[in-house]
Amino acid sequence: MPVVATGANRPQSTAGRVLLRPEQIEVVSPDTATAVTATVLRRDCQGHDALPALRLTDGTPVVARIFDPASVPHIPGDEVGLHVRGAARAFPASPGTPE
Repeated sequence: MPVVATGANRPQSTAGRVLLRPEQIEVVSPDTATAVTATVLRRDCQGHDALPALRLTDGTPVVARIFDPASVPHIPGDEVGLHVRGAARAFPASPGTPE
């Protein structure tokens, strides 16, 4: 997912990994202007919430957590859009780690 660094000490562009909690990933319409497109692979319902397994167009696996599963009734194969809520934690890539 595209990441924009903020703050006074933001680094130059570099490869790395970003840590997000599943509840930070908001599932939206794939037509939303700033959304990143993903495909629903599976949806694990747990009564009070759902954990859809998603795949970004570049193949990156993502898991979201939806607290009101009835409000986002996606099934495997559906295309969805993703937004990130809140701040993310970024880590520089380790030598030899694929981007």
